[in-house]
Amino acid sequence: MRELFLDANAHLPMSQPALDAFVKTSGSLAGHGHALAPSAPGRAAEAAIEDARGTIAERLGAEHPNQIIFTSTCTEACSWGLELFAKINKDKHILITPTEHPAVRQKAKELFPDRIMLGANKDGLIDLEYPIDKRSAVISIYVQNEIGIIQPVQQLNTSSLFLDMSQGPGKVNLPKLKDIKNLDVAVFGAHKFGGPSSVGFIYLRDVNAWEKFGTGPRYYLDRVGTPDVCSIVATAAALEHAIDTLPQRTDNIVKFRSVTEPALEELGFEIIGKDSPRVPNTTFSRIPQSNLAQILMQKLSNKGIYIGLGSACGSIHSGTTPLMKILSRVGTIKDFIRISQYGEYGEEDAKYFIEKLSKVL
Repeated sequence: MRELFLDANAHLPMSQPALDAFVKTSGSLAGHGHALAPSAPGRAAEAAIEDARGTIAERLGAEHPNQIIFTSTCTEACSWGLELFAKINKDKHILITPTEHPAVRQKAKELFPDRIMLGANKDGLIDLEYPIDKRSAVISIYVQNEIGIIQPVQQLNTSSLFLDMSQGPGKVNLPKLKDIKNLDVAVFGAHKFGGPSSVGFIYLRDVNAWEKFGTGPRYYLDRVGTPDVCSIVATAAALEHAIDTLPQRTDNIVKFRSVTEPALEELGFEIIGKDSPRVPNTTFSRIPQSNLAQILMQKLSNKGIYIGLGSACGSIHSGTTPLMKILSRVGTIKDFIRISQYGEYGEEDAKYFIEKLSKVL
């Protein structure tokens, strides 16, 4: 059966370069060592981690490899990153954009009970007219995981900025981290660009702001516990591959979208964020038949086409999706779907998808 995996924003399998790097490292001296051990395998493990750290820093435009700190998952990176952000901005007003991922939104609620929600339009783009002064610090997602909009964070006049950039690498050309005005903390997840799901990482502009997170021994500034050398090396390989193949994959993505979105509109779908700046790989839409998104998803799945529901990582919601409620849009999780890919599919795949979708409808 022909298969189309159209839920790339939720999770990607490891890319071949990442898999190759993981297997090669696993069978090497570094794969047998603990980075804190003074033995030859330990020194090899340390060298492999630092080489990966340097690659990631260089490819994302950090000023120094030390600014990259590894965590166990993307969610842990969000949690720890916000803890660091709170330390940096302990005397400031905290502003947060309304379109945050639950991993950020829930932790921010805990850390900043007096946070102020920035306004946004019906597509989720933040209101740049809101007065932001030097006493304010902003928490924002960069690429919104459901709609795919790109927030204009570089236009924010804030003294400190936290960015969830996990949906960016491999999907859009990112600005260099060192060039983003007042960026103090950014977080990433390897599984969003073809790396292992067991690795997240933080960009911390001023490493003097670092503090311990969690208990137990740690190597360097990274997460507690034994360093996952193989997965860290695989993460660097995945990031390089994601960035290097972006032009070719974007060509496929644009061709796919140029077929699917007009066809979806002809079938009665509403494309959310259609005229807003967004990554080309993501189409978030309201379905023409109310309350049937889950059934549509299941029927397409039976045909080997795998899409996402309208609440992304919050698909357990049964009522109004948190994002749609914030954007004052009517409908529940059963009224919206998300189509996202990573550049594997082009024009012919789009026609195949629309053909199967039309039959299901």
